[in-house]
Amino acid sequence: MEFDWNVLLIVLPFIFVGGFVDSIAGGGGVVNVIGFMLSGMPMHMILGTNKVQALFGTSVATYNYVSKGHYKKDFIIFSLIGAAVGSLIGAYVASMTDQDTLRWLMTIILPVAALIMVSGIKPKKSLLDESRKKIFIITLLIGLGIGFYDGMLGPGTGTFLIIAFSMCGLSILDANGNAKVVNLASNLMAGALFLIKGKVIIWLVIPCIITNVIANYIGSKLAIKNGEKIVKPIIVAVLVLLFIKTIADIL
Repeated sequence: MEFDWNVLLIVLPFIFVGGFVDSIAGGGGVVNVIGFMLSGMPMHMILGTNKVQALFGTSVATYNYVSKGHYKKDFIIFSLIGAAVGSLIGAYVASMTDQDTLRWLMTIILPVAALIMVSGIKPKKSLLDESRKKIFIITLLIGLGIGFYDGMLGPGTGTFLIIAFSMCGLSILDANGNAKVVNLASNLMAGALFLIKGKVIIWLVIPCIITNVIANYIGSKLAIKNGEKIVKPIIVAVLVLLFIKTIADIL
């Protein structure tokens, strides 16, 4: 695909909004992909270019959360392992499953997730108070479950990670920090693969990276400053957007 100013004018505003949303609540990839699709890019190039540019923005957001201490290291390692294994299994299952069936499943999952966020459901006892063994087992299961979803469908993975860690008793900001670390690892692997396979439009990915980094920096700083007051409403908005997109795909 040759250089085109019109493509930049279409894509970059979506990248900024997507990066801003993603740094606060996850799910920004949905916004990014809409922008790429409107530009008329081939789908395989959309996936590759989006993964690579998202990697840099997520790195900035991850640094902001982690540098402020908004993460729990005991929650990270096994959720990373689970996410890696789960995504491989999910991708395999997706290759053998009718996509309409998967989309119908999302129409059930998304409203439930939104209800959990709105109601503020929390465990009676925080997972932080449990033994390290129990923490490792539960975070491994979180990684497996959401990694499976990521490999099978993908949109909103970061949002679901935030919700899952929040339900374990983490603050919304600590949950966000842990979700960013897990997402960063998966983006790194996928981005490297797309680059090796030549599925990235270099002239487009560079301005997208700059735009996404700025958006993630602003968004994560805003989330850290305002906490749950800003994060929860945007998570619910992301889930609603995902629900609308899923219904549109089915119809």
